[in-house]
Amino acid sequence: MKQIGRLAAVLLLGAALSGCGFKDGTYTAETAGPDSMGYQTYLTVTVTEGVIIDAKFDAQDKDGFSKAQNAEYCELMRPISGTTPQEVSAHYQELLLGAKRYDQVKPDAIGGATVSSGDFARLWAALKKPLKDGAPNLVTLEPSPEYTPSAPSE
Repeated sequence: MKQIGRLAAVLLLGAALSGCGFKDGTYTAETAGPDSMGYQTYLTVTVTEGVIIDAKFDAQDKDGFSKAQNAEYCELMRPISGTTPQEVSAHYQELLLGAKRYDQVKPDAIGGATVSSGDFARLWAALKKPLKDGAPNLVTLEPSPEYTPSAPSE
């Protein structure tokens, strides 16, 4: 009799955990407007059979041009921060691909991309409920405050 009780508990737990996955669809979270450089940040994920199969974290200007694909912007950013928007975008895409549950994705900070890292974490958090509920709608957040490095003290 104890065996049946344990088996029932395992089956119930499995059923409960299977409900924690993502609902199929395409989900987007974006900032409400452009930052001081003229870019609006967004995160779009596509889920098929409960798994993230595509993800894009980037920003675009008013004409729809990608920050990650802006070679001039990347050239200017690398010497200052040690990374580029293209590398940041690829990092977060890799972090998301293949995820089956929200808690599998642990947003991390990328050195030299403080604002972008913060934006990713905020946009990912905004998608938690839509991914669970299966409401593939657009979530819009206020732009994050700009990071302004303090002047070195003398």
